[in-house]
Amino acid sequence: MQAGGFTEPGLGRPHNEDHFGYDLPAGVAVLADGAGNRPHGEVAASLAVETVLAIARNHHGADHTWLESGGEPRKLAQLANQALLAHTESNRRHRGMGSTLALLCVAPAAVSLALVGDSPAYRLRDGQMTALGPGDAADQALGEQPRVQPDLHDLDRAAGDLFLLCSDGVSSALDDEALCALLMATQNDLAASARQIVLEARQAGGEGDASALLVRLD
Repeated sequence: MQAGGFTEPGLGRPHNEDHFGYDLPAGVAVLADGAGNRPHGEVAASLAVETVLAIARNHHGADHTWLESGGEPRKLAQLANQALLAHTESNRRHRGMGSTLALLCVAPAAVSLALVGDSPAYRLRDGQMTALGPGDAADQALGEQPRVQPDLHDLDRAAGDLFLLCSDGVSSALDDEALCALLMATQNDLAASARQIVLEARQAGGEGDASALLVRLD
């Protein structure tokens, strides 16, 4: 598994409410976007990503990814949700904050994707791009209710699969044809390719925070 990403705040915005991260040994990549029209989105997104990575990093075997070690993406999304709720209980000024979640978990023979909110994912395989959600969970957000019900995609795995997790600052600006062309053009430097995706979104008129996280399977 290889990964690389890029993010930048929206035009004229004082801060970036997108956040992403990954842990290669754990086989986990995650992207979060502060829920629109809610306060402190940058806090919510950062906490969601940090919670996911901390749990995955501390609960996988030395020679096994988190998913291979029995990790459950749906449960991990719920734990991130609980972390946001607990934070707002002890930090009243952050009440009302929320975040999307796009969580990719990799094992030797399988891939699992959990989505909460409107941050989508895409897979490129053999020149064909597949959009993966969001579905029923598109109207949900972490930190909103005691429980979340993420959209879960359990997928087979093939060497060379390329996944894109992105915020709506990218997906709302670029249609599937444009995204597929950019994924087809992805080079070995995934961070540089992610940056190009964000720049293309900007040139297409996207004004919000924009993030792209690319994951390629060995």
